[in-house]
Amino acid sequence: MRHRRRGPLLLLRRHFRLLLLSIVAWAVSLGVLVLVHHIGTRSTIGWDPDGLTMLSLWCVASLVFGTVFWLITIATEASALRSQPYGLLILVKSFAMLFALLCYMGIRVAIEIAVVGSTSSEAWANSSRMLLSPLMGVTLLYVWLTSVAFSFVRQMSAMVGPRIMVNLLLGKYRQPKVETRIFMFLDLEGSTSIAERLGHEAFCRLIQECFRDLADVGIGRNVEIYQYVGDEAILTWSPALGLEDSNCLRVFFEFEQSLLRRSEFYRDQFGVLPKFKAGANLGPATVAEIGVFKRDIAYLSDVLNTAARLESMCRSHNARLLITEALKEALSETEHLSCELVGDLELRGKSQRVGVYRVEAC
Repeated sequence: MRHRRRGPLLLLRRHFRLLLLSIVAWAVSLGVLVLVHHIGTRSTIGWDPDGLTMLSLWCVASLVFGTVFWLITIATEASALRSQPYGLLILVKSFAMLFALLCYMGIRVAIEIAVVGSTSSEAWANSSRMLLSPLMGVTLLYVWLTSVAFSFVRQMSAMVGPRIMVNLLLGKYRQPKVETRIFMFLDLEGSTSIAERLGHEAFCRLIQECFRDLADVGIGRNVEIYQYVGDEAILTWSPALGLEDSNCLRVFFEFEQSLLRRSEFYRDQFGVLPKFKAGANLGPATVAEIGVFKRDIAYLSDVLNTAARLESMCRSHNARLLITEALKEALSETEHLSCELVGDLELRGKSQRVGVYRVEAC
């Protein structure tokens, strides 16, 4: 496909937002530690810098710890480590932050020399007293616990989705609300026969690999994963993000291209090149927080039912992606995408016919 590729730019913007969030989070956390030191622990180490020095050290520490934590997060998510247990990832990130603390001590010496005017021997002597002081022991423990906490929040955000996690914390959907959303039901073709041939364990690994490819593509197309149901994924967007550059359609074809690029891997490991079919729809949905022991955000709407029906009808209409007329009319441009009217179809469970379009990449 030769359409406009915005994935790298969106990925860069996402990483930049994560970097800013990491720096701000560490600035707040370290600010608490600075405040505690200013109020009650200065005398324990005999080090009482002026306000400008303390402000400089706090700013540098926030930048160093925020950036290092961000780099560790990016490295673990982009490498083989991302398939490791969550507990191991949290430990790797937290102990890496302890190394960052030691690096910071070297920077602290340079700042003391430049700002305060101390000699190098005086600066190193102050740093040595800090390293051997009770404050440093508390600082090490504080940084490690903060790293564990931030890593845990990050992993939980990856599991449930950042928007859902924020909404759960804020209680936004304690009372049902109506939102307009785009939904896509994405399902593996011939999943039953593939599962029978591969066995459940190998089939599960196949699904894991497919959905990793989907995640890599989806980041650049502002995808929010609503649910994974076996070999099916339910994707959703707000209209602003889904309609922009036809993200809600292009993600499907970019996902196909991603699978094709790894076709040799899939055939070697599983003896099959996975192919998916999808149905998409746009409309109002009621959203609410449900559950007591396990809470989640649930969407209830005929919009989802229609998208699911379209996905199940792809084979009978020789299509890989079917969308409703409502979604087709909302799209401002579909460059390099062909939308062909299939007709007004009668869908199971619906009293009124629905305009349906077949979408192909040009």
